[in-house]
Amino acid sequence: MKTLADPEDVAEIRTRFLSLMPSDVRQWGIMTVNQMVCHVREAYVYALADTPVDFIRLPYPPKVVKQFALKLPTPWPHSTTTIPQLKLDAPGMACTTFEQDRDTLLAAFDSFCALVNHTRDHPFFGSMHHADWMRWGYLHADHHLRQFNR
Repeated sequence: MKTLADPEDVAEIRTRFLSLMPSDVRQWGIMTVNQMVCHVREAYVYALADTPVDFIRLPYPPKVVKQFALKLPTPWPHSTTTIPQLKLDAPGMACTTFEQDRDTLLAAFDSFCALVNHTRDHPFFGSMHHADWMRWGYLHADHHLRQFNR
């Protein structure tokens, strides 16, 4: 399974981020490529933060959702819901230029990948160990890069 704990997988995601172009067109959802870059950046920033986590109630227990999302070898469903902090109208989601936003995404990505023992709760999945976060970090990026054929 691919994970940001593996340097080859980190290099893959970084290369895919660098391949994004402002003219890329989404395959699903409502975000532009620049909004997606800001969304993924803010997801890493949120994961790095020490702020309390507001849990999102789902029809299944968090442990079950986490197992399906992180362990099954299938892509995440299109247009999956997100937390309020990562929605397009959230304060952190303000975009500038594509190049600046991609640079700040890469900085957040590098900070996230540099973590060595990250354990914090996730709004959907509940308790997460470091390995879970590194798997999530890969899958979330992959999901949105696929959204733009990257």
